[in-house]
Order: sequence, then C-alpha cells, then structure tokens
Amino acid sequence: MQKARIEAEELRKRAHNGGIKSGESRRFKKNMREIFEKKAEDEGWAEKACDVLFKLIKKGNIKAIEFLRDTMGQKPADKIETVEKIKIKKVFITEKMNEKANKFIDNFIDN
Repeated sequence: MQKARIEAEELRKRAHNGGIKSGESRRFKKNMREIFEKKAEDEGWAEKACDVLFKLIKKGNIKAIEFLRDTMGQKPADKIETVEKIKIKKVFITEKMNEKANKFIDNFIDN
C-alpha cells in the first residue's frame, strides 16, 4: 500500500512539473511567432528566407530539401498499407474454397 502511494505522489509531482514546462514552451512559441510575424511584415523577408533555403539546399542540407518538398505539396504518404491473405483453417473447407475466399478478399480490398 505504501509503495502505491509513493508512486501516485511521484506521478502527481511529474505531471505538475510537466505542466509548468508545457506553459513555458507555449509562451516561448508564442513569442517566437510574434517575432516572425513582425519580421514577415518587412517586404523582402520572404525573398531573403527563400535565398537562405536555396543556399542550404545547394550545400546538400537534407532537412532543407525535405522542407521544400513538403512545402510544395510533394510529401510522400506516411501511411503504409499492408494486406495479408487469410488462410481459412477448417477441416471441411477444401483448398479450392480457400482460394475462392482469398480471391473474394482481394477483390474486396482492391475496391
């Protein structure tokens, strides 16, 4: 009983500290966003940012290349679709029936 109480108190303490850190992180991001918005009001800011991005790309910076690809809408899908055939294991079902069942499943998945 004592051990569970200690763990609960420790969890509460960690959650409290995590909430404090989360607030700090939100405030930091808000300040950064405000700074970027002020900088974006400068007319040449976007062009300067693009120039820096292309310099990084020319140097072979993979993250810069990925950023440009993603920004241009060419990001590959994150989901990988897997399809497994189902083998029915019943004594009274023949191999031919098993093949038909797998074909039915394949057609169902393809459509």
